[in-house]
Amino acid sequence: MMRLLLAFCLLFALPGASACSCVFREEAGFIHANLNQLPANARGALFQLPYASRITLKATAFTIESDRHPQPLKAEISWPRLGTTAQHLLRERMLARVGPVGGFQPGARYTITYHGKVADWAYPTRTEFTIDTAALDVGDYQLQLTSGPVRRLVQLVDDGGMCASNQPAVVAEFSYVIPDRYAAYRSAMIYASETVDSAGKARLIAHSAMLCAPWTLVATANENGSDMVHASCERPGTAVAVRGRAGLLEVEDQLRTTNLLPVDFKAAIGRACTGYGMLKEAIAEADRERIADLVCALGAEAWRPNPPPPSAVPSFTTLLALGRARGAPPKECVYNASLRWIDDFQADPALLGPDLLDDLQSNDEARIARATQTLDYISRRLRHRAPPAPNGAVHSAALLQQILPQAVQLIAEGRSANASALAGLIGPMRPHIAPYLPALFDAGARRSVDAIPALEALAQLAPDDPRLHALLRQAAATPALLETAATLYDRVAPPDQAAAAIALLIEAARRGNNTAIYALGQRGRAAGAAVPILAAQLRDSSPAAVRTNAYSSLIAVSNGEPEATAAFESALLHHQLPDFLLEELEKLGDKGRSLLPTLKRMLLPPLRSKLDTDQQRAVKRLIQRLQTPSAAPQP
Repeated sequence: MMRLLLAFCLLFALPGASACSCVFREEAGFIHANLNQLPANARGALFQLPYASRITLKATAFTIESDRHPQPLKAEISWPRLGTTAQHLLRERMLARVGPVGGFQPGARYTITYHGKVADWAYPTRTEFTIDTAALDVGDYQLQLTSGPVRRLVQLVDDGGMCASNQPAVVAEFSYVIPDRYAAYRSAMIYASETVDSAGKARLIAHSAMLCAPWTLVATANENGSDMVHASCERPGTAVAVRGRAGLLEVEDQLRTTNLLPVDFKAAIGRACTGYGMLKEAIAEADRERIADLVCALGAEAWRPNPPPPSAVPSFTTLLALGRARGAPPKECVYNASLRWIDDFQADPALLGPDLLDDLQSNDEARIARATQTLDYISRRLRHRAPPAPNGAVHSAALLQQILPQAVQLIAEGRSANASALAGLIGPMRPHIAPYLPALFDAGARRSVDAIPALEALAQLAPDDPRLHALLRQAAATPALLETAATLYDRVAPPDQAAAAIALLIEAARRGNNTAIYALGQRGRAAGAAVPILAAQLRDSSPAAVRTNAYSSLIAVSNGEPEATAAFESALLHHQLPDFLLEELEKLGDKGRSLLPTLKRMLLPPLRSKLDTDQQRAVKRLIQRLQTPSAAPQP
């Protein structure tokens, strides 16, 4: 069965592209459960079945309760019509209306509950609302053009599995004009916009802004009944007529048609069909609204393998000047667009220094975060770009040098929520850091969480400095700093201090610190003293992520200790380990043979029924390998 919506997209901050991972849920349930009131002439609450559902909906699947009736009311179902049968997106959506036999009583409060089988539905199976004392006089709905047609970048589903990108198109925006008396119910209006050709054939405008958010009955392109129609930027075609269908189907029996709205794509503003070209046109026309729209859209424009020649693009200094002018686009838009110039034309990021420094000096956490994220992207991009950007290292250093004094101040103060992120950025500045080290050491000597950013920065800037090693050992004596000090000390401690570093990791692991638990595993058998702590974390009701790291680290550090064996047996019998974790036990080599009785027991009833096919195969392979005399720990 096809499932739709309630999705999330992992949108990476990479200009021109957005990777997508969707979690779909069934478009089903009471789709207007957030509506707290209905008019006196309402027929029922709208209940949508899953897309192309085979469920036979019966009135007995619902209970209706009212504050005016001591007993539940008998339910009845009606089926409002969506008004078109030409498009499967509408035809196959089974939309029911559920209400009490005999209708609602004005002024009463109702609760309707669905008791049928539910499988990860997007909407609630229960809705509550009050019936108003007045009926709603249903009326005509009109469409009006609100903007365009204009060439612009619009968010659309991307090719190749991407979630979405901003793509050039000719766009006209229109909105539904709904009578004022609908104000209390407007959020429950349903719209279906169509284009109508000269022969009268209608085609649904099913705008999907991204792969994870397909068109639904409860959405238009924008909120509050605002929709759009778009055409190819290069070949927009001729004029079209747009017609809307709208209605409050809790009251009305079908969607009503609106007026026809002509849209002439050939009359679109602009000629360019790239974001850069559109912006150059808008600057030439001094069109501030279009400039702001394009600057904000450019950062996520679809990636092109061959950027246009520099002569067809506004200069980088022009872009930055736009961000400083009266009525400027939002600064985050300017930063995101700047990344495109840096990527496509190797623009000098040091020119951004004054703007970023201004944000870092603002005492505004949102602005500091914005500047930090931009610095992070530029730094990573210039370091890892293939082929390397010409003068990339020089440009990156010049940019960081501009913000270094303020960054060190924020790190040393330790109060900014972005101080730790800044500490992670200034590592490349080691050749220039000497004048700032005293302030960072002073800050790191504090016995409060404010010292953490300074300690993190010093671990990058002065990892071999004995003063840092002593500072971290001292910081570990403060409970609030133990976890940070232990993991940083493990990273920078010289070989002759390995035992001290392991001791601090063990103490942090005792407190459930997952980073320390993982780090102990990286130490291998040298961290054998950690066995009791790791075994305890594996046996206890620790979070799953902690147990997983404790399991892997215990395999790495154990040497056949009885308490390690007991912890592994407990994990095997009680934690339903996935097959890849089961197979890790092979790394125990001969020391793992003591687990053979438990592994064989897992393949017998009743434990066998708890294992899926992959887990059973993993257990069988593990038994075979541990029984082989040549079994040895894996590297």
